Amino acid sequence: MTVRRAAFRAPDQANSYPADTVLSLRAHRHSHGLARAAVLEAVRSSYDSAHAAITRVCGPVSGRRQLEDLVTGAATDVADFYHRRVPQHCPADTTLALTVDAKGILMRPSDLREQTRRAAAAAAPVGDSPEPRPSSPSAPSSTTAATSNPIYAQ
Repeated sequence: MTVRRAAFRAPDQANSYPADTVLSLRAHRHSHGLARAAVLEAVRSSYDSAHAAITRVCGPVSGRRQLEDLVTGAATDVADFYHRRVPQHCPADTTLALTVDAKGILMRPSDLREQTRRAAAAAAPVGDSPEPRPSSPSAPSSTTAATSNPIYAQ
């Protein structure tokens, strides 16, 4: 995509493009989508395989060195993001809420009720091999029932 835009110019100053912010244009030639794809592919393997994967999908849109720059730029944005985050002060009259959903949580045998523990022990396989994880949450004696525990504090 080609975007034409006007620049504000001043002697001995860099050009200013006010519409870039409104249009969410990057300072670089490559798009946000390509930068994201470069990061996702680079963390899986190497820059060479990332370049090969992107070239296979998008065509020859950039070189290996440009992909390295995109990945490096994304990493510096992460550090900047966390430095800019400032925790908000929480007034005393704010209600804090915590909700926990325990549906489908595998239970340790020591935490089961006595009757359920006996049923689980009777269903345990014989031998040294550990019991495989059940393929469905409806397996007997393996998961809790759906439990929701909201906690409110003020």
